[in-house]
Amino acid sequence: MANTFSLILVIVTLVTGVVWVLDKLVLRKKREQKLADIQAQANQIDEATAKKAVAPSWFVENSVSIFPVIAFVLVLRSFIYEPFQIPSGSMMQHCWLATLS
Repeated sequence: MANTFSLILVIVTLVTGVVWVLDKLVLRKKREQKLADIQAQANQIDEATAKKAVAPSWFVENSVSIFPVIAFVLVLRSFIYEPFQIPSGSMMQHCWLATLS
């Protein structure tokens, strides 16, 4: 179970990291260009319309906002909080008994 969580954490970190990088390098520029095109076509657009035109998709917005948190959790869990694994069932029982005494 612990390995499954670690694998899921790494995959989610990689996916959100890729989306974050794509947003910084490509997607944001496309949204700004789209806004510039809209402003060139229309003389006046209100702020709500401008925000709506350059708003990222829900997936990009959530990925960009969650990436720093997930990356921090991955680093914290990998190097500080749980940098060990108990190799066998008998070792888990031994560690469990040691915590009881």
